Amino acid sequence: ESAEHIRELIFKLKGKGVINADHQMALFFAARSLWVQNLVAPNLSDGKSVLSDRSYAATAAYQGYGEGGDPSVIEVIAREVMGEYMPNAIILLDISAETSHMRNANHKDGDPFDDEEIEYTRRVVDGYRGMAERNWSGVPWYKIDAEASIDDVSKQVSIVLNDVFGIK
Repeated sequence: ESAEHIRELIFKLKGKGVINADHQMALFFAARSLWVQNLVAPNLSDGKSVLSDRSYAATAAYQGYGEGGDPSVIEVIAREVMGEYMPNAIILLDISAETSHMRNANHKDGDPFDDEEIEYTRRVVDGYRGMAERNWSGVPWYKIDAEASIDDVSKQVSIVLNDVFGIK
């Protein structure tokens, strides 16, 4: 819950244009630290698996590639914040910047990153794709064509999760 409050603060401040990529990065990593401490670590200690749509890779894509921050600095900070809780894998649901823009136009949830121009979105998409190609941060990346049908994407995600979790 505290991590979500920080995220909402970032959205509010970005919407007002009063924070830059470095400020956003610092706040997102504060949120990630709380998330690790309050959600990830306790669940893993209890023998549970953690599947999340929150990732330090998003910080690299948005604050690094999108906003002009330094992804190599983000990687160093991520390793410090995540510590022993680095993910086993990252799944990239890959779509074009144009598809992303179209989908974001159909829903408004207060995320100012969704309101950026197409050029910004292209930088973010290119950043994600580049990170996936080189398994950025030393974690295996699985790239799924999310332009496909929902059923096809769901099947591909299931295959990846079975692989990651060692399910035959």
